[in-house]
Amino acid sequence: MSQGNSCKCGEHRKPASERRWVVLQRNGNASAFNGYRWTYSDYSCIQCHACGTVWRTKADYVTSLKDGTNVYDLPADQHPNPMAKHATVKMGEYTVPLIGVPPTATTEKCSQCGEARHLSELSLDERGHPVCATCRDK
Repeated sequence: MSQGNSCKCGEHRKPASERRWVVLQRNGNASAFNGYRWTYSDYSCIQCHACGTVWRTKADYVTSLKDGTNVYDLPADQHPNPMAKHATVKMGEYTVPLIGVPPTATTEKCSQCGEARHLSELSLDERGHPVCATCRDK
């Protein structure tokens, strides 16, 4: 079981021991929901150092991963290039990466209606989720 989109950049096809995945928070979290106190959880927070994607999971492979640092806290030359690792969507004059969507993707599901749409038909809502024009204009 997982929360959020897990890595889709190609690292997930490698054996677990060769993946550039690290554990940012093992078996717990500290959030506003629990007053920012560290609280035990079955879930751990994972990050792919190849593409920067972050997700939470309670999958068995977590035990084989090393604890690590958020890739964006590392020197800039070690940051992934999100434009090269993810599909992008145009937002006015800006190009924004769709984290977790491979660059070869031409369609993505609208986060509201669930219909697959061409990337050129999508924009991002205030939470950064892809939304089709029909749902956006409601």
